Amino acid sequence: MFFNKLLPYEIPIMETFIKYKVRQIVSIIFKEYNGYIPRIEAPYLIRYFLQFPSQSQVVDEILVDIGKLESSNDKSKELLEVEAFEKYLITILKSNKYAGYDKETLIEAFRILDNEKNGYLDLHTYYTFLKRYGITFTKEQIAEMETFLLNNDNELLESLGVQNDEVVKHKSTTTTRKFYYESYVRKVLGDNQKHFEELMKEYKVFYDEYQETKKFPDMPVIVNNLPPVKEENANAGGDKAQDKGQAQGQQQPAPAEGNEKDKNKPEEKKEGEAPAEGEKKNDEKKEEEKKDK
Repeated sequence: MFFNKLLPYEIPIMETFIKYKVRQIVSIIFKEYNGYIPRIEAPYLIRYFLQFPSQSQVVDEILVDIGKLESSNDKSKELLEVEAFEKYLITILKSNKYAGYDKETLIEAFRILDNEKNGYLDLHTYYTFLKRYGITFTKEQIAEMETFLLNNDNELLESLGVQNDEVVKHKSTTTTRKFYYESYVRKVLGDNQKHFEELMKEYKVFYDEYQETKKFPDMPVIVNNLPPVKEENANAGGDKAQDKGQAQGQQQPAPAEGNEKDKNKPEEKKEGEAPAEGEKKNDEKKEEEKKDK
């Protein structure tokens, strides 16, 4: 899908764009993992690029193959290296290995479950069927799908009838869990197509920028760095290293008061300033000496 009809010189550009998008997502969603992807999130990130493996394929194939590309030999860890994930993702995108089925195939699969040929299915039947083929759902995923159905209830859910000349709205899928699968397939595939078109628009911008500058845009940072130290509060003529150390909680020595020679040097009296007590006595002594002479 992403690499179809590309000219040979465009392939490296698309590969870099895929890496750019992965790191953009990682830098925002998984930033607390310091450049790694949680294993449990890998299938969702793959589906973002419109590849739809089953849960069994994720466990038996995808995570195993990504592990072979990692620099670490520790297979017990719960995190995946971004570089290894990127390499594997580009490979399956080129082959389109886990591409979703077309509309006719999906609708025909739903019809097999629709024994009464009513055009709709019960959600429990749907979940049970997918689980049988290795596609399991978490509570969060079930809630997301039911929210998706409720947001499109007029199109996807079985009508609840009319009350007081108004169509009764679904408040939850516990009221009725039947959905029109043909409308559902059209809606999901339509949303997938829109998502693909948006990604290709981003690729076009990425491609044009490369063509103009002859270099790829900077990759998003995927490691949590300390925030840059602001220097605008530094004293005039102050040392930048001192400001940086203070920002990091390091105690800095106080600036020297002056040279030892300057310590013994009397301070100059400012114009209009009253004389100090010692200076006043010296002046009186000088006046007495003048009178004696």
